[in-house]
Amino acid sequence: MFWQDHWLNKLLGEAPAQLMRRRRFRTLALRLVVARPADVPVALAVEMAEAAGDCAIYVPLLEHLGTAGFGQLAAIDSPVQIVWGTSDRILRWPRYAQRFRRMVPSAQWIELTGLGHCPMLDDAQLTAQTILKLTWADARGGRPQPASVAPRAR
Repeated sequence: MFWQDHWLNKLLGEAPAQLMRRRRFRTLALRLVVARPADVPVALAVEMAEAAGDCAIYVPLLEHLGTAGFGQLAAIDSPVQIVWGTSDRILRWPRYAQRFRRMVPSAQWIELTGLGHCPMLDDAQLTAQTILKLTWADARGGRPQPASVAPRAR
């Protein structure tokens, strides 16, 4: 899927950035990244399309993941907190979450119900509050809890 997106982006050149101005195209193009793609502001969607076309690390990252995968995650020996949107369409919930739980068994998990792969695009306030709560919990040596802000209604 990522290789397909890369080659399509190269083929279309600057067209995706222009097409992002159209609500239907944003909905189609961003459907894997956010739970509510049509709600992504036009300027941000255009910027995302431009950045994707210019990303120097994209191909090396795909090549690395194609050969090494995520196998090194089990070697992590520091505290890990994983926040996962339950409407993630790239790393699908719950299948991939179960896999990552096996790979990093000591991780503490927080689920963001109804948010996608980039939860900050679906609910910036909840995502920020969750990160801040994790940071404070870690600094105090406590266990993190989900932020208390409810996700936006659909």
